[in-house]
Amino acid sequence: MPLEPSGQLPVRVRRFDSESGMSHVMRAFWANGMLMKHGHEWPHVRFGQPLREVDARVLAWAVQAPPEWLAERLFIAVGLGDDRRLLLGTQQFSPAAVLPGKSARVCPHCLSEFGFCDLVCSFKLAAVCPRHKVPYLGVCAHCRRTMSWDRLQIDICKCGRYLKPLPVVVDPPAPVIDWAQWVSDRVRTSPVTRLEAGGQLAVPRMLNELSLDGAFRLVEAFGLLKHPDEQPRAAIATARSVAGALGLIARGLERLSLIDGRVHRIRDLVPQIHVAALERLRASAVEAADANCAALLLRHLGDRSDCHSDKRGRHPRGQMSLFT
Repeated sequence: MPLEPSGQLPVRVRRFDSESGMSHVMRAFWANGMLMKHGHEWPHVRFGQPLREVDARVLAWAVQAPPEWLAERLFIAVGLGDDRRLLLGTQQFSPAAVLPGKSARVCPHCLSEFGFCDLVCSFKLAAVCPRHKVPYLGVCAHCRRTMSWDRLQIDICKCGRYLKPLPVVVDPPAPVIDWAQWVSDRVRTSPVTRLEAGGQLAVPRMLNELSLDGAFRLVEAFGLLKHPDEQPRAAIATARSVAGALGLIARGLERLSLIDGRVHRIRDLVPQIHVAALERLRASAVEAADANCAALLLRHLGDRSDCHSDKRGRHPRGQMSLFT
């Protein structure tokens, strides 16, 4: 059984502004001869569970990192039950936007060049490294197990082999690469306006008006279904993989581009939109702009003013006309 330290870990590792908090903690534990799981158990921090503010402070003390610096790079759970949200610095996210528990994704090229994991790879719908423009690694190329923070070292899988890129059969589409850069710009901790973050990238302009969480959820609502007859549950399971997330992002961006500035055209896409996701965004948005956008889209989905029908909303309600 490994010995537990009597105080702060003696070896302090270098900090990188764009690094994930989990990546920094992992490197610090490893530099002091501890695995990630034991490093959490020693100061009584639940590994694989949503972190509380006190957990972030305890981890910062253990690895000798400034508490404010580390807290800005960790997802901190606030609220209870259905109102639970995650804080990353000043930004709020729904739990569904972030990889769950121990799950992780890495860019082997970043690990080789810089030795840490970027904060961007913590999001489900960030499937491409903005630096190297290649898909993130979600499974080990050797043992094929799902990537986890509970591994031997930052660049070594639990199976003991170095993490290496999977062969890329097809390069990610240009809009998905632009999306990766756009997400990176929005996540970075230095102050930046939303329009500056958007820049000239091929990302629908309407997403610049939303929170990053709202943008994730809108892209998911428009890109989840490959075709109208697909079952949402099966589509959600597919989207958990990096390849599935790439397809979802590409479809979502393409469909959103069709209505960007032409919201009335959304009715042409009705069968391809996961309407339930839009309704959840309207009901549980992290910012008012997100809820307003979802409400506007839902109103246009239900607008049948150009149809020869007196039914209202997306579903027939009330008595149908007796005469035509």
